[in-house]
Amino acid sequence: MNVQHPTPCFHLIYLFCKHSFKKPKFHYIYFKFIYILAYSKFVKMKKTLLLFAFSALALTSCEDDDIQAYEMDMMKGDWKISKKEVISGKDDKTAINTEVPTGCSVKDNLEFRTDYYTSFTTYGGTGTNCQVATKLEGNYTYNTETKDLVVTYKNNSPVSYRIVVLTSSEMRIKQMSGNIDQNGDTIVDAEYITYKR
Repeated sequence: MNVQHPTPCFHLIYLFCKHSFKKPKFHYIYFKFIYILAYSKFVKMKKTLLLFAFSALALTSCEDDDIQAYEMDMMKGDWKISKKEVISGKDDKTAINTEVPTGCSVKDNLEFRTDYYTSFTTYGGTGTNCQVATKLEGNYTYNTETKDLVVTYKNNSPVSYRIVVLTSSEMRIKQMSGNIDQNGDTIVDAEYITYKR
C-alpha cells in the first residue's frame, strides 16, 4: 500500500513502526493502521478548514453586497442643493465661503438611480418663470468602504467626491478633485455640497 506522508511527524511515526515492530507482525499492522487513521483525519481537517475559509469569504462578500445595495437605495431619487461651502484645507472645518441657492437655482436637481445612472438639471429664468437651462446625464461609481463617489457626465471628465453624510433625507459630499487654495494660505481648500429632500 502506497501512503503519502503529509508531515515529517507522521513520516517518522511510520518509519518507527515499520522498523521496530516487524515481529510480531501484528504490532506493525496495528501501528500502520493508526498512522493511516491519523492521516485520514488530518486530510479531513484540512478540508474542513478550507470549507470554513471559503464560507467566511462568501459571507463577507454577501455582506459587502448588502451594504452597497442599502447605501445606493438611500442615494437613489432626487436631491436639491441646500448649500455649498468652501472649507479650509488647514483644519477641514472652518467655512471660508457659504452659498445658498436663490431664485430658480433652488429647483436644481441631482438624481441617482440604482443602475448607476445619474443626472444633474439646472434651472434659469426670472421670478417664478423657471425653465430647464441644462441637463447633464451620465454614470457613477460608488465604493462603500471608502465612500468615494465618482461621477462622469457625457462629454465631461470624471469628478471625484467623498460622501461624508448619507441619510434618507440628507447627503453631504466633499469634492476630491479640482480643488484650489481659496484663502491665500497656500493650502488647497475643499468644496462641500449639502443636498436635502
